[in-house]
Amino acid sequence: MLKNMKMSTKFIMTGIFLFILMFFIAFMSQSSISNINESAKLMNQYENIYKELKNIESEMFSWREPMINMFLGEDLDLKKIQTDPEKSLLNKFLKSQALTDFYDHEPEFKALTDSIKKPYNTMFNNTKTIVSAWNEGDVDTAIDTFKTKLKKSFDTSVLKLHDMTKFIGEKVEVINEKNSNVASSSKLNLIIAVVVSMILMVGIGTIVMKKFLSKMNLLKHRAKDLSEGEADLTKIIDVDSTDEFGELAGYINSFINKVLELVRKINMTSKDIKRSTEDVSSGSSDLAQRTNEQA
Repeated sequence: MLKNMKMSTKFIMTGIFLFILMFFIAFMSQSSISNINESAKLMNQYENIYKELKNIESEMFSWREPMINMFLGEDLDLKKIQTDPEKSLLNKFLKSQALTDFYDHEPEFKALTDSIKKPYNTMFNNTKTIVSAWNEGDVDTAIDTFKTKLKKSFDTSVLKLHDMTKFIGEKVEVINEKNSNVASSSKLNLIIAVVVSMILMVGIGTIVMKKFLSKMNLLKHRAKDLSEGEADLTKIIDVDSTDEFGELAGYINSFINKVLELVRKINMTSKDIKRSTEDVSSGSSDLAQRTNEQA
């Protein structure tokens, strides 16, 4: 079927095939880029959550500092102590839309955030007790509450925060590893696709050009023989296809057949003329002989 296909059609099909191959390579690259972009967006979300947790942890240690100073014998700076948990960064974080959106990707994270609520609220209740005792002049109760109750709730809250940051860190490592694998796989697939496409392009180009040049040389040599006037008119070009070269070879064969027919007619006419000439010559000789005899 390909042998009888027009050369223009072959070139068009080759171009379409190469276009599809290039489109496939571009699709693979775009797919990899899209995956990496999605991972980058997710990574940005994880980083924002991680920063929030670190800010919350920093706030907690800053909030505890006046009570440590109290424990060391200094006056309790009530202005630096937050007794309303609703105004804390943690509660703002727990009510944020960013965390709600994050639950869509990591529903397991919700259990970790829920686990910190109780010790965190307990920590604020203990703080209220310390502030109340201090205001009443009961320093011993304030210090004892700090040493026993608040320390325990504080340490538990910090531990829960560490669990949350650890969860985020592990997820980030997984994403980084996934991105690295996707990038390596995409690079390898792209290299393979490019190499295969180059091999196919060179192979197809070589086959097409070989066929093209082979047929062109055959027609060129035959045309050269005809132009030099020494061609064997009984020899025709073998036509094995119906493409442009097959049509051109057919036209040349038709031309050769017509020339050959013309040569045959000329040859027959020449023979007829020769016979007529010989007859005239023979008649002239007989006439001359009879004339001499009569003379």
